[in-house]
Amino acid sequence: MAAAKGCRKVSLTGEMIGLAWPCLGTCLALCPMPRLYLSIHLAELDPGHGVDLPTGPSVALAHAGSLTLNGAALDPAGFAMDGRLQGRGVAIAFTLTPGPCGARSEAVEVEFPCLIRLDEVAFPPGAVAYRHVHAGPGFRHLRWGVLHLDAGDHQFDAEAGVTWFEAAHSPVQATASPDHQETRFVRCMILPLDYQGRPTIRFLDPQDAERPRLQVTHRHVDQLLLGHGEAG
Repeated sequence: MAAAKGCRKVSLTGEMIGLAWPCLGTCLALCPMPRLYLSIHLAELDPGHGVDLPTGPSVALAHAGSLTLNGAALDPAGFAMDGRLQGRGVAIAFTLTPGPCGARSEAVEVEFPCLIRLDEVAFPPGAVAYRHVHAGPGFRHLRWGVLHLDAGDHQFDAEAGVTWFEAAHSPVQATASPDHQETRFVRCMILPLDYQGRPTIRFLDPQDAERPRLQVTHRHVDQLLLGHGEAG
């Protein structure tokens, strides 16, 4: 997990940054394990004013309102190549591009074919995701509630609107606030292909794996990326 110092609040009314990356296909063709950038984009949209996401794969979730991605309703989420968001509401989107863009970006090494996954984790009051790791890097964005994150060498409280990044295989424990009816974050990860349809969480203490899990994961998108800017 990235250091807490690297995490900052991002306003949900922040502007989307629509950059074009025509070299994506060339990069993927020449680099068997290219260094790309996973980015988060936050946008408030009004009818008649769509937002073009960067060229390449994107996933998006309707945080509020009625939105579409390339004409398909976000109910609540979807995948597109070269996505365009339209409608009225607030969108949270993630893209994979050769360069940084959006509200925040992190460099990731990608081995194709792979998966881009968009899911959400909902915690009831006081629920704990005991010390664990995930198989791929990704962003989390807290939609509501408060989540205490303990990565061993540092801790911080994520509040609604906070975005943070966790590297692959980085240990963390997450505890939901007992004072909120629900704590929920949306997450986008880049994963090895063999995790298609499978959970990525691995508890570091085998005894923790046997404890009841109160938090619930809602998987929205599990999209195969073949490389060369193509989805499977």
